[in-house]
Amino acid sequence: MQLFVTGVRQKNSLRKTFTLNHFSEDDTIRTLKMVISNKFCVPIKLFYLVSGRMNLKDDGILKDFDVSNESTIQVMFRSGACLREININ
Repeated sequence: MQLFVTGVRQKNSLRKTFTLNHFSEDDTIRTLKMVISNKFCVPIKLFYLVSGRMNLKDDGILKDFDVSNESTIQVMFRSGACLREININ
């Protein structure tokens, strides 16, 4: 399944949508967060995921939150996390 991830800023540009492939409905939210964390070098504790106005809980699976092929997942950064601008090369 293909997922679209938005909310991460690419270096010297506006926020951009990225594509993640090879997920299944039975993958956990934690697994998705680990992939995003590794791909964009952002610690897991600094962000959470939202789909369809619903916060995605780490212990759930994608189909629990009606995440299916070509769904858009928003990366939301926690307030007060002392973030400097996170840039992706």
